[in-house]
Amino acid sequence: MKLSKSFCGSIVDVETTDILPEHAEMVTFGYLSGNRLGVFQRTGGLSEFERSVKDFTKSLDTPLYAFSRGFEESFLDVKVNVDLQNGLESSFAALKTEGLVSLYNRLNDPLINNEVPSYWEAYKTLRNPVFLSKIVRHNYCCLCKEYYLKLRRIDGLKVSEIRSFVSSAIFEAKWIKPKLDVVPLEVPYT
Repeated sequence: MKLSKSFCGSIVDVETTDILPEHAEMVTFGYLSGNRLGVFQRTGGLSEFERSVKDFTKSLDTPLYAFSRGFEESFLDVKVNVDLQNGLESSFAALKTEGLVSLYNRLNDPLINNEVPSYWEAYKTLRNPVFLSKIVRHNYCCLCKEYYLKLRRIDGLKVSEIRSFVSSAIFEAKWIKPKLDVVPLEVPYT
């Protein structure tokens, strides 16, 4: 999907091992910038991953947008210019307030935020890239959600004017799994 022509800047989102930054490690970083969507997924040690992400974020177009600015800033060492969260509202409350729940539901998010740590632990134990695939897919959904919120709250678009992103299931099959070398399971049809 092409981003809105009026979109300038970048949206950033991280997935972590805990909801409290002081107890958490970053496992995934995603961004929307220009007409690019990208996700950095950690597969091993933290320090090299963090260094790569922090170096990359310095090159992103500004202003930077995020949902829950302080959380994202605690991992990225950059200033997020615009917080898409109003007060301490949940992301679901934000989507509901703005009439965006149906658009978000089309994304088919496979996880909720508090499931990311267990999927990360499962990956570390089993080394099965399917667990990473679900985390990346969730991050994609978060980026889309934040883009929708930006279009409503910052740009003032009507819900009917916002085009839906492709389902995360399609995103996973087409772009994530091939990068993780995951072979789809073939089940005989009888």
